[in-house]
Amino acid sequence: MTRDELVEVLNGHARYLNGDKDGRRADLSGASLAGFHLPRATLKGAQLAGADLRGAVLTGADLSYAKLAGADLEGADLIEANLFGADLRGAKLKNAKLSRADLREADLRLGVFTQPNPDAARLGPKRITQAAHTVLTGAQLDRARLGKADFSNADLTNSNLAAVSAPEVNFMGAILRDADLSGADLTGANLADAQFQGANLTGANLSQAVVERADFALAVLRRTKIEGVDFSAGALDRAVMLKNPERLPGDLHVALLAHERWIASNGADGARANFAGRNLARVDLSGADLSGANLKGATLTGARLADCLLVMADLASADMTGADLTSADLGGADLNQAIFKDAGLAHANLGQVELKRPDGTPDGRLWPANLEGADMRRADLTGVNLHGARLAGANFDGALLAGADLTGADIEAALNLTRRPPGSA
Repeated sequence: MTRDELVEVLNGHARYLNGDKDGRRADLSGASLAGFHLPRATLKGAQLAGADLRGAVLTGADLSYAKLAGADLEGADLIEANLFGADLRGAKLKNAKLSRADLREADLRLGVFTQPNPDAARLGPKRITQAAHTVLTGAQLDRARLGKADFSNADLTNSNLAAVSAPEVNFMGAILRDADLSGADLTGANLADAQFQGANLTGANLSQAVVERADFALAVLRRTKIEGVDFSAGALDRAVMLKNPERLPGDLHVALLAHERWIASNGADGARANFAGRNLARVDLSGADLSGANLKGATLTGARLADCLLVMADLASADMTGADLTSADLGGADLNQAIFKDAGLAHANLGQVELKRPDGTPDGRLWPANLEGADMRRADLTGVNLHGARLAGANFDGALLAGADLTGADIEAALNLTRRPPGSA
């Protein structure tokens, strides 16, 4: 394609975007545009499937919602380009420059490319989006779809990857320092040799990921799912699993790290946390994963346990007077005779938990939280989930229960809970 022909297509596309009758959506599918200089070009929604854009200069270009499936963008300059919602399935981005580019909600998954030539129109083989060695520093990729894409050795320093869907993505050797990966789905991802120093992985799912030689120094992994991940080489030793780990006694921090490994390995590595009878008053464990931990009879008065995972934990007879358990998950926990007087449990889960087999698959059984004899006086239980909970003898005098779910709970056996609260199921 000549420069003049391209200018004509771009002018027609501009008229199309303006709604002019003589406008025409740009169709550059399969076009040879290698090395073209198109800084700040307006190609919003343009058809560029299979186009050859190797080495093209598209700095600041508007490619939002553009169809770039199977396009070759190797070595292209896309610094500060707008690729919001673009279809990049099966595209080649190796060595491309995408610093500060906007790739929010873009699709970079495995793609099937259709040949643009009508005489050869047929489905080609599935292609993995190739972004190896790509520079994406400061790029916006939140909510993008990256499943199985190849970002090996890419530089994603300070990039935004919040809530990305990236199962089986290849981040081998990638640089993700100070990147935001909160809520990201990295199930089965290859993270070997990746650098996550200072990255935010809060609420991310790393289940079954490969993390050999990955560096998580000062990375935040609060509420991060790490089932089936082998951290035996000490990759988590300098990770931040808690909100304020520097405030914790050394032995407590070590025990929590060992407990994380115990959870991830299904008991094969690490050790179950045993804080039975321990005085942990006013400790800050916000966001910690203490699922299955032994806290029987522990003193947790005034403790900060917001967002904490305490699934199937043993908290029988524990004293949590005045503790903050906002949005904590205590599904299936043993809370028999526990004291929650004046505690904050708004939007916490104290319901049933689905039991699983050793291989992680559900076995069809539900295990209820046991609050028999618990002291819930004046506790804030706004929006709490007590579905199927055992409440015999539990005292709810003065508790706030607006919006609570008491479906299937034995409320008749509870004290001062003679009727369902307003807004409950």
